[in-house]
Amino acid sequence: MDGKATQKAIENVLRQYRTYQLTTPEDLLPTITPKYTLEMPFFGGGIHSKIENAAIQNVEYYKQAESFFERFNRGFYKLNQKERQIIVMACLEELPMFNYQISKELHKSTSYFLCSCFKH
Repeated sequence: MDGKATQKAIENVLRQYRTYQLTTPEDLLPTITPKYTLEMPFFGGGIHSKIENAAIQNVEYYKQAESFFERFNRGFYKLNQKERQIIVMACLEELPMFNYQISKELHKSTSYFLCSCFKH
């Protein structure tokens, strides 16, 4: 097993988790800028408006997020409580903590663990 590749893959998953958590519906809204054109509208279903495209993207985004969270939770809850606590403190909270802060809070030395998911 390649330790560095595994660590990188885990860090990517944790970043994806934060991205999904921090993305709000407003981030997915279309930009509304008036567009003036002399082209006649086409109602044959070939061209979608920005709003239609945004709605389709939102549905796809939320499907992906739901699938991601299901997979994430299956793996996350296989960890023991202390491992989950460290990951949450270091990577998943709104303001992630530094390693030295976590070690102080858990009353452990910094050499007890190393969580470098965001390269503190």
